[in-house]
Amino acid sequence: MAKKDYKRTQYLVNKPLQLAYSGQLVLHATLITLIFGLALWYLNREYLELFYRIVGEDALPKAYIQSIENSFLVKIIVAAVAMAVLLLFVGIYTSHRIAGPLFRLTKFINLVGLENELQTVQIRKKDQLKEMASAFNHMVHSLRDKMYQDLRLIDQVKDRIGVVMVDLKKDSVNIKELTERLKEIDELTSDLKAKKINNK
Repeated sequence: MAKKDYKRTQYLVNKPLQLAYSGQLVLHATLITLIFGLALWYLNREYLELFYRIVGEDALPKAYIQSIENSFLVKIIVAAVAMAVLLLFVGIYTSHRIAGPLFRLTKFINLVGLENELQTVQIRKKDQLKEMASAFNHMVHSLRDKMYQDLRLIDQVKDRIGVVMVDLKKDSVNIKELTERLKEIDELTSDLKAKKINNK
């Protein structure tokens, strides 16, 4: 059977995690942009002031210098806001490659813990947390193997009990054979109990 490729259509699968990640990205990038932009604005202002002192009011009016400074400042703020909006979307888009697999792993862990369903988790090729998904799938396979071994032991116990029940219905009971079968049942139940204790 072909492996189903899981496609995610919802990008906000874990809003608190993704918005916190995107918020941190926006905050840091916006602060860097503002600091860098304001440093450039300050240098630009200093050079414009120097240029104004050299050429004088007749060549370049003071109001024109101030309008250049204000325009530069507005453009820095607009660029910071535009970058913040863009980074918010980029943060949500990139974080869903972590949040999506985390959401699926949490869902399947809850299935194991609450409903005893042993299903493996599939994540997309470009998603993160592949090692965690692989470890989870390995755990599921291991639990399935242990469960099947336990079921085989239980089936063996049932078979032995069935044989004992048939023997007890007979007119004559061979005590030696019955004792041997009861020992086998005791050994099988001891094995099952020992496995359960070791798995705790």
